[in-house]
Amino acid sequence: VTDDEDDDDLKVLSKGEREILRRAAEEHELDYSFKFDGVLQLKTGRPAEAADGLESHMCVDRGEAAKQFLRRRGMGIRGLEEEVEDFVKQRAGDAEAEELMEMLNYILYEGTSEKLYANGVRDKGREPGTKLDHFTGHQKAKLAGLSEAEVAALRLYTTYGTYRLMNGPLRDDERKQRHEPCHLPVATFLAAEGAKKLRKLNAPEMQTRLSAESAAGLQAVPGAPPSTKRVYWRGMRHIDMKVSDGFLRDGGTELAFM
Repeated sequence: VTDDEDDDDLKVLSKGEREILRRAAEEHELDYSFKFDGVLQLKTGRPAEAADGLESHMCVDRGEAAKQFLRRRGMGIRGLEEEVEDFVKQRAGDAEAEELMEMLNYILYEGTSEKLYANGVRDKGREPGTKLDHFTGHQKAKLAGLSEAEVAALRLYTTYGTYRLMNGPLRDDERKQRHEPCHLPVATFLAAEGAKKLRKLNAPEMQTRLSAESAAGLQAVPGAPPSTKRVYWRGMRHIDMKVSDGFLRDGGTELAFM
């Protein structure tokens, strides 16, 4: 059945469902949300560029884009909603944009429920009806000092495929050259700030506190000094990917925030 047929009732899948399947089938094609280019060349930024700040990379550090970004960022949840609403208007009729709006409403106002997507089941195994205040009131969210807007942005990033709309523009060098603002700078900034704050939970004193309060998932390190050495590994899906001599010699930075 083709998309130009009028009688949608005769179709097994709706137009939105067909769009989801089409995107899933095309995931192997060049995608700026992917950290590798079309020939599996690892894409990284120069280490010095990491100091420029996220606003600079999102191209919302000057002019009207900066004013709008700062205004919406200061509005918290409402600013996040306004940004997504504006994104949907700019991409009227686009299934991905409509799905984003649906997902934000789900996160902000609905209780959790399982739903099958191309890359998995939304909130699988979570107690049905769990609302945003459960996440904002979580012990780890409170210890990390997450705001309601940061929690919502992190939920948006980690629920279904919204991360593509945040990571993709940050990996798009041509967008940066045009100094074109990212699609969702407020959501991206809030999620990035929330992720940074969550690092606080790895501090030895925080692990001890979490352990004392019977928090699951983090192991306490009683008396461990702040300088305790840890080694972190970044996974690479494609073992046979091409890595440049420059990266091996000088290193590089991930272009997206997470």
